[in-house]
Amino acid sequence: MTRYISEEEIEEVALDLRKKLKILDVFAPDLIELLEFKLKYILPKFRLIIVPDHALRNAEAEADCSENTIKVRQSVYEDASRMGARARTTLAHEIGHLVLKHEGIRPRSVTAAVTAEEVQARYFAASFLMPLYLAKKFRSAAKIEGAFQVSKETAERRLREIAKHNRLAQKKQREWIEKAIERQSPFADTALSLLDRAIRAPGFERSPSRSVSRHWIARSRRSNERSTPIRPLN
Repeated sequence: MTRYISEEEIEEVALDLRKKLKILDVFAPDLIELLEFKLKYILPKFRLIIVPDHALRNAEAEADCSENTIKVRQSVYEDASRMGARARTTLAHEIGHLVLKHEGIRPRSVTAAVTAEEVQARYFAASFLMPLYLAKKFRSAAKIEGAFQVSKETAERRLREIAKHNRLAQKKQREWIEKAIERQSPFADTALSLLDRAIRAPGFERSPSRSVSRHWIARSRRSNERSTPIRPLN
């Protein structure tokens, strides 16, 4: 049975691998160099096997998770050496199968069935090639495509994932702040300021909860003003 792995967990796995490979701040790492010289120090007995194209008739590459190997077509290897966008995504996808500890042989092809493992590996490839902390610096798919050497389609998908991540982060922040305001905690003033700033920020999710947030700001400020003692003048 396939183990469920959340997108947050996959982001963490990708980040951890980048740390171990010492490429945290590298926008477009050389995947061939990583596969040939560095990954073997992180994945026990890892091997990259380059085969003639006809040896992998129905796949561009495939990961053997039990043997910790990745087989790749000669043409895909050469394309990745030239920083080809699709080849880079293919190799990152296969690395994902290994580090996410999937089972069996996982081929990468346009006709492969869309299984949970394939979805996870695809998300890992995006997280590894375009980590959130770097990709957030860009506002367009074209800039992501150029900075990370990925395809237009991959960049557009990652931009949508970043937008989704931002919405969830803002929602969690809003919920935490509103709970703090309801409790009238000692941090209420700070919470009010943060919430007011957050809901005015560009791209903040427009929803009924936005008016609720403004309601709580107004209500809590009135409450704080009434409860603040007036100090006599010296």
